[in-house]
Amino acid sequence: MDRKEGTEIVNPGIIFFAGKEVISLKMFIKFLKYFSILVVIAAIIFFIFVPAYIDKSKNNVTLKVVDPQKANWYDSIPFIADLHCDALLWDRNNLKKHIYGHVDIPRMQEANMAFQVFTIVSKTPKGINIESNEVYFLDSAGKELIAVEGSVKKVDCINYYSKDSIRYVFKNGYPAIDKQNEYYYYQVLTEGNIELLAKKFKYISSTKDALTGELTKDFVDGAVVLYVYGNDKIQVFHPNKKFILSLLKDKEPAINNFIETNKINLKKSVDLISLFNYFNSLK
Repeated sequence: MDRKEGTEIVNPGIIFFAGKEVISLKMFIKFLKYFSILVVIAAIIFFIFVPAYIDKSKNNVTLKVVDPQKANWYDSIPFIADLHCDALLWDRNNLKKHIYGHVDIPRMQEANMAFQVFTIVSKTPKGINIESNEVYFLDSAGKELIAVEGSVKKVDCINYYSKDSIRYVFKNGYPAIDKQNEYYYYQVLTEGNIELLAKKFKYISSTKDALTGELTKDFVDGAVVLYVYGNDKIQVFHPNKKFILSLLKDKEPAINNFIETNKINLKKSVDLISLFNYFNSLK
């Protein structure tokens, strides 16, 4: 700062804040330059490398030993077609063979595929509204809409923000029971010959302050009700061994052994899921 005959002259090469010298203009320009470079580098990493990393880590393929009989049966099929594939969602060269992802041309040739439909998403499911039991989705313009009742049969989603990338499946189309019609969405806890279903809902709780009269509203989780579906019949689940064995009676010895060996608690959802998954794996 220069002074001349009582007049304060501000050096144009210095930036002041609240009357104090903070940083020179030259240093500030240098800072902006390096900051801009870092932003560009971050954008390149995010838009080029991150999608490829997610693709490889989340769209992995589990290789299994093929049963020779099943392989022979597959090879006998004269025309093999796949009517749905989301490979175009990823920036992947489908002319090259990959060890991840749904399909690519070399793997299709190895599998003797004759027909493949490559689909492009135009409407994206956004999620289930537990309170109203409705499916929300985004149209091609990004507008949030509610799906027409019965138009969406299944919502399959993965929470990538959870530690183990938890999968959630919601389905309708089951017979009406209690106050639920055939379009009611249940969370599917197990899939197979016997499905364990959960009715989950939220309700709005209103509380009035006794002093101010102010009314507050909050979403509250309702009690989870479990159902089982098999042989085209749905019924309320009862957490006792007699009911379990009546459902799984054709495998009763194996089920009894599994319950005793693994100390299954029939009142715990985690144990029930393990039990029903075991049953559905039996041949």
